[in-house]
Amino acid sequence: MVETQSKKVLSLISIAMGMLLLYQAYIEQDEVLLLVYWALGLVATGAGLVLLLYRPAQQKEAEPSLEMSMPEECPSCGASLATAGKFCGSCGAPLTVQEVEER
Repeated sequence: MVETQSKKVLSLISIAMGMLLLYQAYIEQDEVLLLVYWALGLVATGAGLVLLLYRPAQQKEAEPSLEMSMPEECPSCGASLATAGKFCGSCGAPLTVQEVEER
């Protein structure tokens, strides 16, 4: 958490410095200094925005994937189940979803 707070502070400081350099470029009379201030201001502002907005993707641990499936036959009467439903069409027994490990 401290790392993210210091990253936010650093990015806001960079954006503020960039904006000040862009303002200095606006009021500068010399063309060379105007370009230098303008370039530095854009780089500092861009770097601050990247630091503020960039979030690395979270690493996810590989979890075994489970597939949910309906039983092929009724556990009570053994009748073949042609369609998915909550109850067996032959005996009326309630059907539950089984977890089958995907291979």
